[in-house]
Amino acid sequence: MPFQISCGVTVRTGRVHARTVIPEMLDLVRSGRFDPTPVTTGVVSWDDAPTALVGQWTKLAMVRGKRQP
Repeated sequence: MPFQISCGVTVRTGRVHARTVIPEMLDLVRSGRFDPTPVTTGVVSWDDAPTALVGQWTKLAMVRGKRQP
């Protein structure tokens, strides 16, 4: 980060308030207009989640119940 400091760049981070757009995103996924698989590096069952969480994942999806094909 020395480059940002020496050039007067301000970096701001924070949590995204995603709850308001979740319904819209789910509609996009259901309709096929958005494919989340490029960012999902692993899919595990809910029961296997505790073990899987210690792995090296970019995005881990946990599925409850039967997984749809």
